[in-house]
Amino acid sequence: MPVPLSELLLPDTVLVAAGQRLARHLSHQYAREARERGLVVWETPTILTYGAWQNRCWQEIVEAGADHRLLLSMAQESVLWERIVADSDRSTQLLSASATARLAREAWMLLHTWELPRSELRKAAHEDVQAFTVWASSFEAICQEKSWLDAARLPDALSECIAQKQLRLPPRLILAGFDEFTPQQQRLIEALRRAGCDVSLFDKEDVAVVRASRRALPSTEEEILAAAQWSFTLLKENPRARIGILAPDLSSQNRVIRRVFDDVLLPGSVLPGQDDIARPYNVSLGESLASQPLVETAFAALELAQGALSISRLSELLRSPHLVGAEVELTHRALLDAQLRDDGDVRVSMATLARALKHAAEGVCACPVFAERLARFRETCATVRRAQPPSRWLAGIAQLLASLGWPGDRRRSSVEHQTIEAWRELLSEFGALDPVLPSIRYGEVLTRLRRMAQEKMFQRETPETPVQILGVLEASGLEFDALWVMGLHDEVWPSAPRPNPLLPVGLQRSRGLPHASAERELEFCARLTQRLLRSAPTAVLSYPRRDDDRDLRPSPLIRTLSDASESTAAVVPLYRTVIHQHSRCQTIVDDTAPALAQGAEARGGTALFRAQSACPFRAYAEFRLGAREFPEPQPGLGAADRGTLVHDLLARLWQELASQAELLATPADRLSARVMQLAEEEVQKLKYRRPETMTQRVMVLERERLTALVLEWLEVEKARAPFRVRREEAGTYLVVAGLRTKARMDRVDELAHGDLAVIDYKTGAARLGDWFGERPAEPQLPLYALYGVPPERVSAVFYGRVCRGEPEFVGLAREGDVAPGVKAYSETKQAAQAGPWEQLFSNWDATLVMLAQEHGAGHARVSPRNRMACERCHLHAFCRVPERRARLADAGDDASD
Repeated sequence: MPVPLSELLLPDTVLVAAGQRLARHLSHQYAREARERGLVVWETPTILTYGAWQNRCWQEIVEAGADHRLLLSMAQESVLWERIVADSDRSTQLLSASATARLAREAWMLLHTWELPRSELRKAAHEDVQAFTVWASSFEAICQEKSWLDAARLPDALSECIAQKQLRLPPRLILAGFDEFTPQQQRLIEALRRAGCDVSLFDKEDVAVVRASRRALPSTEEEILAAAQWSFTLLKENPRARIGILAPDLSSQNRVIRRVFDDVLLPGSVLPGQDDIARPYNVSLGESLASQPLVETAFAALELAQGALSISRLSELLRSPHLVGAEVELTHRALLDAQLRDDGDVRVSMATLARALKHAAEGVCACPVFAERLARFRETCATVRRAQPPSRWLAGIAQLLASLGWPGDRRRSSVEHQTIEAWRELLSEFGALDPVLPSIRYGEVLTRLRRMAQEKMFQRETPETPVQILGVLEASGLEFDALWVMGLHDEVWPSAPRPNPLLPVGLQRSRGLPHASAERELEFCARLTQRLLRSAPTAVLSYPRRDDDRDLRPSPLIRTLSDASESTAAVVPLYRTVIHQHSRCQTIVDDTAPALAQGAEARGGTALFRAQSACPFRAYAEFRLGAREFPEPQPGLGAADRGTLVHDLLARLWQELASQAELLATPADRLSARVMQLAEEEVQKLKYRRPETMTQRVMVLERERLTALVLEWLEVEKARAPFRVRREEAGTYLVVAGLRTKARMDRVDELAHGDLAVIDYKTGAARLGDWFGERPAEPQLPLYALYGVPPERVSAVFYGRVCRGEPEFVGLAREGDVAPGVKAYSETKQAAQAGPWEQLFSNWDATLVMLAQEHGAGHARVSPRNRMACERCHLHAFCRVPERRARLADAGDDASD
């Protein structure tokens, strides 16, 4: 029977654990034993991880003056390797210098921990090995010149100091949780023993295995669910049970595991305000510090200091709860975000943001707190432009964040307090890079700081919990009352070999390095499997049968175990299932909204009629409820911006020309110069609104495009019958069946005999058929012809399709020869169906009156005109038509209608 920890860990004894998890477990075990002996106060035992013990030993050596070399931190080593790789001749051939530097650092560590002969590296012909040899020599030379010591050679340095009696050793040192020792570790242990230190292994009695079984589950998520329900059953029987849940690939399953275990063990955690609730389980693997919302906000703020942000990053910053005034200005900041997206720039500068805040000062987007903070932030940005050492950057970073109001003024949770503390530790690590980074510019500061945050794991501090969810290697030395090891299919257990590419593969295999060969992985995983089976009286080893479309088989290391596919664990209903089962649903068909007040102005203009025709619900949702699509800017100018430029330029040009006769009388060179001048002015207007997009090069190209496009279009206008422009880009009110809405007509021409032609510019597709039918796709021109001007005077209705290379008119006229491409109405198939010109107008009027009455009466039924109208709609999350179609399809009904 093993000796209790309280008897082993005497005051002068040091226990060195293989990992942090085991060290914490042994500390808790020692405390339990002390309480069981009736102690209230006891001396804290010295229990350290292997790395922490080495660092403490070196610190004692340096403090004693026996050695003065600086022990590099992991971050400092990483920077040094990156500099060496980036400065080498091979750097231009690398996809990622930082990734290669990580491989080089790993190879350097393997080289020393497994005591590989350097001569074998020099013999290797592989160019990657030769490159590493050069990098390693550079690393060694720099360390020697600067009197630096790295982690790979620290055990060797300790062995030398121990041999020279430069380190005070404890009488006894106990090693716990080591599955194997590297040659370097063995040499250090021998040095300790020769110096008189009693080095022993922690004698843990193997648990008597009562039952070990194998289970197959349909998928990985169902495997996790089964493990969670099994844990729930065990905790119900014994709330103090020690349960281990192990996963070989914990990093990729981390989020799913947390979600499923929350659903089963703590269903109330999904309710609002339960973020800080104590959980009965603990996941050993934390998340990247960079992924924490507080840290993401900090990085977004620091990136803004470079002058501009992408619209998506700026959205995150504006809507973050971790800035001062976020709760007070929540809605206004969201509206400001939507306004900036409407402007269309994919990147927004600080100047543009400040201008938007100024314009929004009196409106619904007013954000006075954020505006004042941004002004402070811009002043602070002027002080962080020069290159300086990392430690000098810390004050500037703190000033930038504080000036913008980070980390906010709301009450913070325990996790957020821990996040802020982890952020400060990260900054301290960054400030310690001075020895390896004498000077650094702001852009590199952000790049390196973000990389360090991505590599730094953030683990929430939690009390001791009954369920421990661990990686397989972390369970070394731990004991459980019950153990479940999941994910043991033959593709991951044993894992595929992955030797370091910078060391000779043959050398790695011959020396038995980890991950060097399939035989090495099989032997190691077999040993680890047997050790896991001895760590709990009850063990379940499971695997998923399928992964997407692939069939999976159990690992060969668990095939001999008895199959226990039928579980005795209680099936715990998920929270959402319980709520759904207890719901009492009542179906109410309500597709009629409150009617509009008589004479009230309706929003939307002609777009309202287009939407009502496409689907009554769409018109109601868009123009009564304001449910519009969230803007998503795209790089460059979109079709809407280009169309606006064409419309505005043509409107200004016809204000000057006024008639076709004036157009024909204007010399070509003067006309071309005037069009170019107007194009320049319109582009300049757009630059004011979209400064990031409208660079000098884009402005030149857009001016040239506009000029060529309009001049080409004017040639088509010259071929028309004589006309005078009576109205261009004019705003007016349309009143249809009592529904009053504002619209903007592109153009109305007066023809030779006093008749009118109603014209609408199109820079895209233009189809005559869109004007007809019970629910026309484009009722805009019929609206203008009937309600924008006296309809009895209208003798032509057509589109002016302003497209480069194919400008044309598309439309109808009472008589022919009005414009090229405009058909005489009597010659069209519509005339045969609708009757004479007057009857056509009467039919259009009936359709428009019906649409106006529908909308005015609040008719809001989900009734799309056709499938295309539905698919092009952005309200699917609102009307849920696709879900209804899916249910019909699942039920075997025809969902095509």
